[in-house]
Amino acid sequence: MVQDLQFGYVTMFQAAFPKSFLGNKLFENFMRIFLPDKRPMDNMRLGLELAQEEEMALGNLFPYSFYNGFYFPRKLREFYYKYIRFENVPRRIREKWNDVYNSLLRKATLNMKGKRLILKNPANTARIKLLLELYPEAQFIHIYRNPYVVYMSTKHFYNKMVQAFTFQKISDADLEDHILWIYKRMMESYFEEKKLIPKGNLVEIKFENLESEPLYELESIYDGLNISGYKNSERAFLNYLKPLKTYKKNVYEFSQGIVDKVNSYWNFTIDKWKYDIPELTTSN
Repeated sequence: MVQDLQFGYVTMFQAAFPKSFLGNKLFENFMRIFLPDKRPMDNMRLGLELAQEEEMALGNLFPYSFYNGFYFPRKLREFYYKYIRFENVPRRIREKWNDVYNSLLRKATLNMKGKRLILKNPANTARIKLLLELYPEAQFIHIYRNPYVVYMSTKHFYNKMVQAFTFQKISDADLEDHILWIYKRMMESYFEEKKLIPKGNLVEIKFENLESEPLYELESIYDGLNISGYKNSERAFLNYLKPLKTYKKNVYEFSQGIVDKVNSYWNFTIDKWKYDIPELTTSN
């Protein structure tokens, strides 16, 4: 959607240097030298000017970001409760989070010359109530995906990325337990709090449909949120999608043990979205 020039976003450069990104060419040139062309966990393209999750910027601004839990994976549940759900934290911390988040988005808006921002942040899935308190007219796009694949993809992400940055050792079993537990709690919160979103401000999209029919699903987002301008940007969308035709996704193998594990935690999402059990490819 950010190919549509009416929208702005948080850039990779801003996420890396959220305090000093405006007009800071020194750090920008430095990053261009060392930033890899692709993300190591999924080979998606990286670039300083490309969109990035604002949770990364929050992690570089203060301690109260869920992504800082990646440094201390044994405390991931604690970080979830504190900095996504804001449970059992002093009021001043929540107020600080509100102020820093709002300031970050204001700077991003300034950087994008006043354009409306499109944000992508998985942590915000369980922050609906908080976000509506800050931005009552915010609109939401929830893209849901096959939970069996989500489990494997998340585990792959942790193995590729988190292990490179962590200050703590964590067993595979404990890490898997965190993944299963956090996604369960996150989706429970989302299903409950999405009821607070005003009618016409939420669109839910199946990832597999978006993958197979991207333009159709994209137009449905515009229609569902009553946003104008789809036709004006259709060519830009096509140009963006063209090189992605050769992109190869990670392929995962599923065992009965994995299926049983996912079912035991996430069956309520599987039933709701009507996903089938994947074909078993391993016996372990």
